[in-house]
Amino acid sequence: MQKKFFQSLRALVPDYSFKKYLLAVSGGIDSMALLHLFQNTELEFSVAHCNFQLRGKESLRDENFLTEYCKGFALKHFVQRSDASAYAEEKQISIQEAAREIRYTYFAELAKMHGFDYIVTAHNRDDVLESFFINLSRSAGIKGLSSIPAINGNIIRPLLEIPRSEIDAYITKNKLSFIEDSSNAEDKYLRNRIRHHLLPLAEEVMPGFAEAANKSIAFLRSTADNLNKEVAARLPEYIIEDNPLKIDSKKLLADPFCKELLLHLIQKYRFPSAILPDVWEALKSDESRYFYANKMRIISRQDVLQILPQNMDEKQEFLLHEDLKTDDIFFLSEAFFKVINSTGDIDLNKKTLQLNKSKLEFPLRIRPWRSGDKFKPLGMSGQKKISDYLTDTKLNATEKEQVFVVVSGQKIAAVLGLEISEDFAIRNFPEEALILKISN
Repeated sequence: MQKKFFQSLRALVPDYSFKKYLLAVSGGIDSMALLHLFQNTELEFSVAHCNFQLRGKESLRDENFLTEYCKGFALKHFVQRSDASAYAEEKQISIQEAAREIRYTYFAELAKMHGFDYIVTAHNRDDVLESFFINLSRSAGIKGLSSIPAINGNIIRPLLEIPRSEIDAYITKNKLSFIEDSSNAEDKYLRNRIRHHLLPLAEEVMPGFAEAANKSIAFLRSTADNLNKEVAARLPEYIIEDNPLKIDSKKLLADPFCKELLLHLIQKYRFPSAILPDVWEALKSDESRYFYANKMRIISRQDVLQILPQNMDEKQEFLLHEDLKTDDIFFLSEAFFKVINSTGDIDLNKKTLQLNKSKLEFPLRIRPWRSGDKFKPLGMSGQKKISDYLTDTKLNATEKEQVFVVVSGQKIAAVLGLEISEDFAIRNFPEEALILKISN
């Protein structure tokens, strides 16, 4: 494996022996193998570790393990403690995304401060396949399906062509110490389900699947790189203004790369790729359409596509006005809701909230729930604290953080994705309904 490592490093950094490296090390199998590989070289490197304080004593155990290891070998190392949960809540993003942003921001700061030429991560071939399937399930474009790049700016991944089984064997052969994240064994995370079930089954049904799939992903990556260059060259032709961004959508629609250009913009401003078909239809429509996500919004109207910040106050609220259009889409954390105006019955479930439009006081306010919030659950005559309601639903702490409410006047009309208030329930059809449909 040492030979494969050197071959990969030379391919990524031709003058590798004259560079200074910062290794991202969690203490797990992959990163400890990466650290040991560097220890068997004459290269100049240091170690960086992030403690996100997400797993209590386990997180502290990981930090202490790596600190003691580095001290034992007189390795220069850096440790950062951060509250990933608080960061996720502040930015209205998932815990995983928060940890990723914190991690790479910290590494970039260290690199700049201490003169590291490259940041090195321990992603391996199995990570590539796992990310491919995760992105496939999220309707990703060619960029997402090309998975993890071996080099991205000053970030390099020299183990990307090495399967996890080979890394495990290297650890065993060299009797290396490592720590195991207990969450890796849980199937509640999509990546773990893919790792534990999908990939072994694919290899069993189609022997050699992993190797063949990685070759296909490499082809996708090459195509994606060329496509990105083409898109970057074409996009300036359609920009009317830069700040806020305004695009001539009529001219854009005539471009044979229109969908690729749209996807580039959607991903650049951190909108989910899944909205591409809806934005595409919006461009062809005469009606105004709105899309919201990550404190940004897309407005499509009168042959102009705008991308600009949401009008949100310090409490992170935004407004739904009475002139809502059917199929307007709003993204909140890792879910979105779609507006459906209706006068008839529909198939209701907890992901579809049907409110009596005549009882609503516009504009409605969408905001995260707060301590002290109360509402009247469907079928009840009295008020209930939302904190108690969420406890009864058995949501975990992370899921509770991602709950939003719909406020009409001074009353909470609904807990998005969970339940509407009795005060705003429809009891007689065909009363006009405002339907908020939640999708993951």
